[in-house]
Amino acid sequence: MKSRSPKSTLAISYSGIYPVLLILYRIIKMFLEGKSFPSGYLPQDKQRQHVYDIIQVVTMEQYLDEMLAFDHEIFFRVIARAFMSQPLKYLSSQKEYYEKNSIRGNLCMPLDEIINGIFLKKVQADDKRLPAFYKFIITVQSHQNNESAPRINIDTALVLKACLHAIKTNPTEDSPLIEEDIIINALKSKKLEKKDFEKFASDSDFSDYAKNKMPNLRVFLMEMKKDYLNSYKLNKQHPTLKKKIFEWID
Repeated sequence: MKSRSPKSTLAISYSGIYPVLLILYRIIKMFLEGKSFPSGYLPQDKQRQHVYDIIQVVTMEQYLDEMLAFDHEIFFRVIARAFMSQPLKYLSSQKEYYEKNSIRGNLCMPLDEIINGIFLKKVQADDKRLPAFYKFIITVQSHQNNESAPRINIDTALVLKACLHAIKTNPTEDSPLIEEDIIINALKSKKLEKKDFEKFASDSDFSDYAKNKMPNLRVFLMEMKKDYLNSYKLNKQHPTLKKKIFEWID
């Protein structure tokens, strides 16, 4: 009788549990969106508690390691919903909510510590996870462009690195990995200083790719550097931008 190798046993185990994990992610996504499983909507207090429970679980090292190991791309795509919109408001007001309702329980880790600390540490341990993590960073930061959203202090250098990576690795102009407007919103919401925009725009990764592929981003950076003359020239030179400027006439 042939013995099964550890590798083949792991492959069988993985193929068997992967569909279960996908269902788990689907339930997490639904809870973060305020939906009940399998259908309907959650009462506000119920959704709030689910959000707290989800964050508590994904910041526990043993569970985080397992979820990242199975599929880091799905993990970051789903968990990004906890860092924006209503779940973000719940997390930002957890202490006040617990005090007001006399609830005893552990508070979730501060969101900037989760992103700049525990998540970053885990992706640095495995470079294959970086692209999904960078996309997560840009998505979350772009939603900070809403002035009413609670602030998450994502490290500035991390946001810039994520944006540069997205620009460099976007496959095509017609089918980008991350939309140009999302990158612009991420940079805009970070409220960078002029010197940060100048450094970003001069980076070779940005210059080589974005020269023709991301005209809106180039114009935005020119405006942030207060280089309005070159901004105007770029608008006139690029057909797409030129059309947008005058489309109101039609």
